Amino acid sequence: MVGATLAWVLLLPGQIETLDLPGVPKGVPTAAVAATVRVVNLDRRVSGSGVIIRQKGPFVYVLTAKHLIDWGDKLEVVTFSGTPPKPERVCRVVRALARSDDLRDLALLRVAVGDRTPTPLPFCPERSVPNGKGFQALTVGCSGGEPPTCQLDEVVGARHARREVGGPAALFWEVDRKEAEGRSGGALVDRRGYLLGICSGTNREKSYFCHTDEVRTFLKGNGFAWLLEAESGMGGK
Repeated sequence: MVGATLAWVLLLPGQIETLDLPGVPKGVPTAAVAATVRVVNLDRRVSGSGVIIRQKGPFVYVLTAKHLIDWGDKLEVVTFSGTPPKPERVCRVVRALARSDDLRDLALLRVAVGDRTPTPLPFCPERSVPNGKGFQALTVGCSGGEPPTCQLDEVVGARHARREVGGPAALFWEVDRKEAEGRSGGALVDRRGYLLGICSGTNREKSYFCHTDEVRTFLKGNGFAWLLEAESGMGGK
């Protein structure tokens, strides 16, 4: 993998169209969109995307981008349903459980959804993570505060990146398209419907998604390894 120094551009609201996705099973884009939420920071007046990774009781657990939130910010999360997706519920009981303190740009939210039963997006099992070479995958997010859309993009490969020369590095998927603003925190999903990464930012007409391995390390390091158990069909904590 090749190291890179990135001048990050954080993704904020914009526009994008839903595309036809040739060669992708019909249920995969539908499931990816259904698991996607809009994350709104009411204090900073910015919004981005997030992906539901687990439900337990009246709560869902959402991965998003750290740069969208700070500790203590007032947040709301909007869920969607239907085809095409439309806003279903505005959730205002939102708690930030963890934020990365490094380049990984990850945050974990717990959101009260009541009796709604959303379908989480499963993590890619470790044995099935792509080997880092080029492949196609879906990118999902809420452009410009609109309902989530899904598109098929080219993943160049896995790349170590850093904010400055000599600084700490993190592993990202490099996508050969500049994601529209508002899609920070959205998911990178393979053709099987597995979550591969979380959108962080753009650089030189490419986008960067925090790698599966980094997401897994982040959750385990913050005491949320049990959120990964769904990938093997085990029960939650």
